[in-house]
Amino acid sequence: MRAISEKEITAMRKVKTISLLLACAAAACAMSACSTAGSGTDTSSAAESTAVSTAASDEQSADESVAESIAESIAESTVESAAGSETESADASEDGQNPVMNFIGPYMAGRASLNVECSGSDGASFTIHWGSSATISTEWTMSGTFDSETNSVSYTDCKKKTTVYTSEGELESEDVEYENGTGTMHFNEDYTITWQDDMENAGEGLVFEFYTD
Repeated sequence: MRAISEKEITAMRKVKTISLLLACAAAACAMSACSTAGSGTDTSSAAESTAVSTAASDEQSADESVAESIAESIAESTVESAAGSETESADASEDGQNPVMNFIGPYMAGRASLNVECSGSDGASFTIHWGSSATISTEWTMSGTFDSETNSVSYTDCKKKTTVYTSEGELESEDVEYENGTGTMHFNEDYTITWQDDMENAGEGLVFEFYTD
């Protein structure tokens, strides 16, 4: 067998070195490819996660938008309903019961009696009797329109009539003193009525209270 020369040994060492270098380079390339692939997978996963998150966020935003829309719709409906109720209440107040209905009936104030009646949506009429004695009676009749701001009825048509009877109770005389008297009937919070008589101040000190048997 021939002996290997020094040059051949050196050449072989170079080949081995080159082979090792090539193997290392190949391994490095393989690792880089895997890393890139992994990175790509991670990127893809991240992208998918981001897409899912975005979709979820969009869906949540859409749900919130729908909820807000529904809430606004309900609010508008409630406002319209309330406005309708207020309109109906206003109509009922305008076209409904005469406020004087709360005061109709007989009242007493000492020797004076008062009877209250109503008509239409805001009309009121009054009849007051005063017994001066067993044989003399004075009557005032008047009417007017109820004023909701002052809770009163002013009148300009008051008729005052004095009637005299005999001791047997028969009519002796009837005298109409005036027919255009003015004044005001005031409806109070405690459901009493006071009378302001512009002609003779006949209602001074009188507080009419509802009379029940």
